[in-house]
Amino acid sequence: MTEDAHTALKFQRLGWKSAFLDIPLAAGLATERLVVHVIQRTRWARGMTQIFRLDNPLLGRGLTFQQRLCYLSAMLYYQFALPRVVFVTAPLAYLLFNLNIIYSSASLIVSYALPHLFLAIYVGSRMNGRYRYSFWGEIYDIVLAFHLVLPTLVTMIFPKRGKFNVTDKGGLLDVGYFDFTVVRPHLVVACLLGLGWWSVSSAPSVTTTLAQTRTLSR
Repeated sequence: MTEDAHTALKFQRLGWKSAFLDIPLAAGLATERLVVHVIQRTRWARGMTQIFRLDNPLLGRGLTFQQRLCYLSAMLYYQFALPRVVFVTAPLAYLLFNLNIIYSSASLIVSYALPHLFLAIYVGSRMNGRYRYSFWGEIYDIVLAFHLVLPTLVTMIFPKRGKFNVTDKGGLLDVGYFDFTVVRPHLVVACLLGLGWWSVSSAPSVTTTLAQTRTLSR
């Protein structure tokens, strides 16, 4: 996919025109295992990050403003990994180390965050409801995030590192099984979150701390 995107970028810089044909003209094999799917998406993320660093669509001549934004959106999509990992692991700072990331009352946080979450889900559903569901989209991104965060960060700093490889396809799976190697970081984070929640909820000073927080917020 990345080589196709870079080829199209170079052609359109030269003034070539592109057209959308609403007709299926090609077909391809999908990955059969989650681990292979992660490997494929890691390669795509690295490739799109390399294009962003080495042939940035915002720079140079030949592209219209709309084309620059379109290519930029495609390249920056794979940078979702770091915000997702931070979002999932941030509660551990409070649960395990008693560090407050946001000094505010729960009601004030909800008053700001809830409308944002509602509008984000609503707009996403209105725009992509037929093709991508917000809830499953979040699950999908979190599954990939832990595996994409390091390759995208390294490639952003050292864009010429990495090598091209082809994804294995065409295999047959007779029985279903659990891809433990892929979800290992997710299980570790889930266990840490559960442990942190249990330690906080079972601590005798929780009630006192909550009361103090409510008093300070007033």
